[in-house]
Amino acid sequence: MNNTIQPTHPDLAILCAHTDTKMEDLRGSCSPRFGEGNYLKVGYKWHWPAEEIEQLKSVIEAVNQLTTEYTFKYQDVSEAEVEFDNDRIWEASFTFTSHKK
Repeated sequence: MNNTIQPTHPDLAILCAHTDTKMEDLRGSCSPRFGEGNYLKVGYKWHWPAEEIEQLKSVIEAVNQLTTEYTFKYQDVSEAEVEFDNDRIWEASFTFTSHKK
């Protein structure tokens, strides 16, 4: 199931504004749990403490009251990782799905 959003959609701009992320950091993701979705890189974060995950979920729910076409559903977070030889860094991110209202 495709639960993605276009990288230029106005509803994504609302989500980014409230999560301190950038539209150009949107990437696609796929999981057997929720199908196709998206994730946003969060370059200023290394770890996701439990209270920050709960805060992110609350922010996403609040954003859903402001969007016009999509409802966003939190799926997961990923912490930042550094490759074993420090050659590459994967930024922290959160994964979500987008559903037509």
